[in-house]
Amino acid sequence: MRPNVGRSKIGVGIGIGIGVEKEIGMAFGHEKLDVYRVAIEYVGWAYRFCETLAGHRNAKDQLLRASQAIPLNIAEGNGKGMDGDRRRYFEIARGSALECGAAQDVLQVCGVTTRIETGL
Repeated sequence: MRPNVGRSKIGVGIGIGIGVEKEIGMAFGHEKLDVYRVAIEYVGWAYRFCETLAGHRNAKDQLLRASQAIPLNIAEGNGKGMDGDRRRYFEIARGSALECGAAQDVLQVCGVTTRIETGL
């Protein structure tokens, strides 16, 4: 656990129903990135969306795994010292985001959901 030295509190997860207060100040570098915070919001959306789907276990699992991979790779990549290493993890995160979009497309084409439900 990180020490509470020089920390202040901010709301995290605004707009996604989490409403968690998180202490910042000596936050990890990735926590300051807008793309990381948006990726965390998407994970929350994907989780709630998948809870509404009856059946379709494989598609739900794939969407959840890919959505979680986005912020995980952003965080890991941001911690790398070499630009090439960082870029590689950020590219993997981007690939996971594209995979999520494709999973949403598959669910739509199969008639499981509509474009409105997935936000497409």
